[in-house]
Amino acid sequence: MPIATAKMLTEGQVVQLDLGGKTQALPCRVLGFGGSTVMLAPVVAATAPTADAISAGRAAYVILDDDRQVHALRAQVSRASEPDEIIVTVTDSYRLGQRRRYSRAPLALAATATAGGETWETVTRDISAGGVRMARTGAAGEQGDTLSLVLESAPSGLRIEADAAIVRRSQRDLSLTFTRIAESDVALLSQITVAYYRLAR
Repeated sequence: MPIATAKMLTEGQVVQLDLGGKTQALPCRVLGFGGSTVMLAPVVAATAPTADAISAGRAAYVILDDDRQVHALRAQVSRASEPDEIIVTVTDSYRLGQRRRYSRAPLALAATATAGGETWETVTRDISAGGVRMARTGAAGEQGDTLSLVLESAPSGLRIEADAAIVRRSQRDLSLTFTRIAESDVALLSQITVAYYRLAR
């Protein structure tokens, strides 16, 4: 089961990447995460020998403050496709007790939901690769346990079809977790949420 990293690692948070040896701790902003994989953006440019250690894929520690406690999580470093980003895979067995495995971004996508023979239109309040939160409309299907979803964004040509289970209801929203979704769509949603925080830097 993937190590849950999101309890303390949150999008936008600044952490320190410590690669040991003669390197200097590198302050980085968390762009997003998926399971035990975390994408970081250095706040300042890495210089030698820190940049060399990143390129070599060295073992490292991700150091962060959580509720006034300092934690150091063991990680393996690799360079991301973007030159100013770093990917770390947390290898520490320390579990953080967070239910959320994926980054979530407050993006509104058009959503078509179907349940019990009823179809209705709504909009997402936030999205992640693991599920969505969407606005309630009062449709009878919102009282069920599962539904089918089509998420769309006409300007970008995005269209994702998935089945989902309702895990939480509030007066305004339904929180859903995907029970069937293509792996390519999981990857696409991960890219979209990371892109949101990349632009918000």
